[in-house]
Amino acid sequence: MHRVEVERKALAAARAADPTPRYLAALAGQQASMATDRSSFVAATREIFGYRIWIPGWSLASAECSARTQACSRDWVRRGGSFDDLRRALPDDALEMLVPQGSNVPGMDMARTKHPFKVVRHSLLDPRRPLRSLQATVSEAAPQLQRWRTADVVLELKKPALWPRVADVPVTFQHPAAVLAGDVDLHNVPGPFIAEALSAAPDVVSWESLRVDVGEGSDARALLKFSATGVFYVSAR
Repeated sequence: MHRVEVERKALAAARAADPTPRYLAALAGQQASMATDRSSFVAATREIFGYRIWIPGWSLASAECSARTQACSRDWVRRGGSFDDLRRALPDDALEMLVPQGSNVPGMDMARTKHPFKVVRHSLLDPRRPLRSLQATVSEAAPQLQRWRTADVVLELKKPALWPRVADVPVTFQHPAAVLAGDVDLHNVPGPFIAEALSAAPDVVSWESLRVDVGEGSDARALLKFSATGVFYVSAR
């Protein structure tokens, strides 16, 4: 009887030490929010192209849409105007005063306006189209990414790591269902190419933020430089 009890406890301890159930439970719990609906970001790009670059007394410095904050924001530089000018021009946006770097007091010459940005999330795990390894994913996407690089549109994939991260599950965990995730960076993209880059990126990419910086010059729209960040997912096999 004593031996049976010892064996039962040893089996229970082995099960408790096995990270597989914890990892698979976390994966099942988080997979529904893996990726954003990229059509939301393509639509945000079109909306950004319709933004006013100049409001009496203010000029647009940058704009950003974020899935994390569920908001699109615009940063403005004062050119002799007042906060009331922004409120009148953008009555549906919330207005925030910005604190200059090195200070803890809101400044008078910068402002941010914000409005909601709704993004639907979904899983990328489909038994009919399983994730592929990092090598296979990059190999398949390489011809397209090379064409983009020729046009100075560079999609940078950072080193992936186990996703999701779970306490007491080692980063070297191996399982047929294990997933790796890495950061994606797209920067300094000319305006005419950004919509294509967002919509035609590999299916395993989830865009998380979109930003545009407005340059100086007589034709500000020609000086729009876009950047985007996101996450890509591959199989750990």
